[in-house]
Amino acid sequence: MALHFDVMESEPFLTALRTWVVDTGVLLGKMFIILMLIMVALGILRSTGWIEILVRILRPLTRLLGLSDRTADLWFTASMFGLTYGAGVIIQEVKRGLISRDELESLHISIGINHSIVEDPALLLTFGISPLWLWVPRFVLAILAIVDTIVVIVCSR
Repeated sequence: MALHFDVMESEPFLTALRTWVVDTGVLLGKMFIILMLIMVALGILRSTGWIEILVRILRPLTRLLGLSDRTADLWFTASMFGLTYGAGVIIQEVKRGLISRDELESLHISIGINHSIVEDPALLLTFGISPLWLWVPRFVLAILAIVDTIVVIVCSR
């Protein structure tokens, strides 16, 4: 009994490389456009004062996440603008003594899970991932993590 293997004809390497370069370039172009649109939108929101309005609108969400009103704007900043910009704002608030240690711990747990909830999912949408899987698990995990942290803090006292 002789073994028979079908040998598939493969593309020449340069053709495959060219296809990869073009596809990667298109994907990078989409990502660049998304990032630029987000940065422009955030700059406009910041300069027009809409950030404060959005923070007030999002207060029910931040309460659901277990965060105090004093940390809602910090959460919004870190979540939307990213951790680099958010960290600077958080450091300023902590230096002023406006946030308790427990509030700061809850804030860090939440933004550790929910940082960049606009930018990262927007980039992953270009791969065809469902928005449901990009946002819902993050928020559920953040709620569970904060509830667990609050229970641990209360029980340790």
